[in-house]
Amino acid sequence: MGAVLITGPETDARTIIAIRDTLNRALEHRDTAPFARYWLPDVHVTGGNGAVRVSRDSGVRTFAQFFADSTFVSGMRTPERIDVSNDDVRRAAEAGRWMWRTRNEKGVTEVAGRYLIYWERVADAWRIRSELYVRTACISGPGCERAHDA
Repeated sequence: MGAVLITGPETDARTIIAIRDTLNRALEHRDTAPFARYWLPDVHVTGGNGAVRVSRDSGVRTFAQFFADSTFVSGMRTPERIDVSNDDVRRAAEAGRWMWRTRNEKGVTEVAGRYLIYWERVADAWRIRSELYVRTACISGPGCERAHDA
């Protein structure tokens, strides 16, 4: 992971970065347990395609389906900035880039974009209140071709 711009209490930001590493490893190992641990029960997640999932249980079910599906190849979130509130140290924002890879009979497709995570400190532990992913690029693979007007 590259350099991450940090504003606010550095210890809290470093904790969030360590949790992000754990969540990235969970994607790599197709493990839903860390998501269940770090999402608040009423978490809101807006995926790169605009689909909205509300609740930790819904999110965990969705990831379990991704991981069981042979079309899922990998996913990664790369934080670029962590802003921790300097007033009560109960909120933080993590912003960065995401990448998702899937396969079909024609090959592997890689899509990417930007993300923003709303973190909240609850009972001395950082948890995710909401996640927003915006797909901004189809990098390579089937489905990235654009139709051209004649």
